[in-house]
Amino acid sequence: MGVLKFGFPERSFYDNKEDNQTETFATEVGLVLASTPPFDYPMLQQVKSAAFQTSYEVDQGMIEENGTKKWACSLFKNGHLKTPIYIENVEVDTDKVTCLHFERGDDQAIIEFLQHLSQYCGSILLYEDTGFAKLIRHVKD
Repeated sequence: MGVLKFGFPERSFYDNKEDNQTETFATEVGLVLASTPPFDYPMLQQVKSAAFQTSYEVDQGMIEENGTKKWACSLFKNGHLKTPIYIENVEVDTDKVTCLHFERGDDQAIIEFLQHLSQYCGSILLYEDTGFAKLIRHVKD
């Protein structure tokens, strides 16, 4: 299995900012935690919208694994899978998304997707289980 990658919306840092480690980590990646969060968690519908805004072909829907429902999405280019995206604990479009999981994937596809998603929820931290972390922000065309 490859490197596990996760996306954490900016709001998750605000919700845990009382933890010294969270504050230190946020500072290290360049996220300034104001007193009031400027963004909320994205809703599943916004995640879907962000996927369709990318330059990739999209195949998405709800799946069930080991009794757990999750939203699954695959981004393809020229018939080749670039990255699968999974979100647990969501069932309807208005459910809030607190974490995105990329089992493996092409960094370019993940970053493009997260840039589109960040227009709805502010910065998103892309974190790999290797310790690599990068803050992704919406880039206006």
